[in-house]
Amino acid sequence: MSKPLPDEFNHLQSLADEWALPTFAARYAKRTSVEMAELQQCYDALLPAMPAIMEFLNQYPYDQQRPAPVENLMQLAMSFMDISPAVELFFQPTVPYGKEWKEAQLSIHC
Repeated sequence: MSKPLPDEFNHLQSLADEWALPTFAARYAKRTSVEMAELQQCYDALLPAMPAIMEFLNQYPYDQQRPAPVENLMQLAMSFMDISPAVELFFQPTVPYGKEWKEAQLSIHC
């Protein structure tokens, strides 16, 4: 299924079809299900485009509905942000010595 992007980002269409995922859970599951070579390829393709992507997305308030191509671009940018630690810090798809993310519990104390 094709996930259209704004015209100026059509060169990233093949990535959007695979990586424009709506939730953290979906993005993390994708990240941990592929090899580092695929993560690196996605990272390398998106890194030079990120300044333009962020400038473009800043035109749209985060808390309002966006056109589908803009939403897909935002999801692709969020995938880049989820991929980045694996490429830049961990050198593997999962967090070294980390728990499976579904097992982790978050407690917030105010």
